[in-house]
Amino acid sequence: MMAGLSLGTVLDGANTANLTESKRPAAASLECRFWNQLSKRIQTVTANSPLDDALPNCLNFRIPDIDSVDLQSALPKIAMSTGSACNSSDQNPSHVLMAIGLDGAMARSSIRVGFGRFTTTEEIDEAAGMIAKAVQRLQSS
Repeated sequence: MMAGLSLGTVLDGANTANLTESKRPAAASLECRFWNQLSKRIQTVTANSPLDDALPNCLNFRIPDIDSVDLQSALPKIAMSTGSACNSSDQNPSHVLMAIGLDGAMARSSIRVGFGRFTTTEEIDEAAGMIAKAVQRLQSS
């Protein structure tokens, strides 16, 4: 089980009021490591926000031609979201992603992953590998 990427950890890390300045470098390091691992393994992955000008404890990305709901279902051990935090029960494409210029298909291929204070680099590497394998399986089916 990937305790570092559990729902509790994601919720703990998602509260920006709890993300003090001393924790920002660690969260940014995890986000950077995750992004580097993911983009090495999945050539078509695209970040939905600037990596250097966003919250360091949350990464929203998309993989063309991969339905985010299918990806989420294929990875039950990784806490991830297919929509914005404020619309978790809404099945429509995220209004936030649409507002930044994504079309419906792009928004539906988007995933949000959070990093908490207990997330380890090993968990980051494992999660990136699991996501890459799941994407490969989904692309070949």
